[in-house]
Amino acid sequence: MGKQSKQAAYEQAKDRAVKAGICVADIVKIVKYDEDKMIVDVQPLTKYPDEEKFEKKPQVLSVPVALVYGGGFVIRPVYQPGDLGFVVYLDRDSDATIAKGSEADPNTERLHSGDDAIFFGGVRIGNKQITGLPTKKLCVATDDGSIYIAVGKEKINVKGDVEIKGNVDVIGDVRVSGKVEVTQTITAQVDVIGGGVSLKNHIHSGVASGTGNTGSPIEGGM
Repeated sequence: MGKQSKQAAYEQAKDRAVKAGICVADIVKIVKYDEDKMIVDVQPLTKYPDEEKFEKKPQVLSVPVALVYGGGFVIRPVYQPGDLGFVVYLDRDSDATIAKGSEADPNTERLHSGDDAIFFGGVRIGNKQITGLPTKKLCVATDDGSIYIAVGKEKINVKGDVEIKGNVDVIGDVRVSGKVEVTQTITAQVDVIGGGVSLKNHIHSGVASGTGNTGSPIEGGM
């Protein structure tokens, strides 16, 4: 091997060594998830070469979970141990910036450290399938399709039981194919039609006129 070839090989080996020492990102598995603090402990899944064998990387602890968060709104994901995602290692110590929420000097000189990891989820695992969802629609759902909210260009589809806390205003018609149970008063501004009979305009035949009143509907007076 000539002098130039040896120098080139040396430079390549040096370059590989430098790149090997830089942490950029890792595919990881969640070991622990804290929903209140929105942090995870994760296990990197890609081993690193150590001489003639591959070694398991240590866990990365208390990693902040990335959210869609801003303007007073949040989309909060839900994770559980065993879920896959990835972590990105920020270039420099980011503790002060995250704590203050503003520009700040790094607390230390660390670079590409696990202490500055951010978790993003998730990654579909192996042969695990996401099934039962409408096609060509944005979905928030369980992965088996048993419950979902699906937003399409023409309509929104909802599958599953729905609980609403608060008032509901509907602009448009409402059609119910099942039973309706109401625990409070129903007020109709125009009329109520039952079995084709108007509550407002219906009349009773075969009734003698007089000054008395009928009984209430509950008492069988109507």
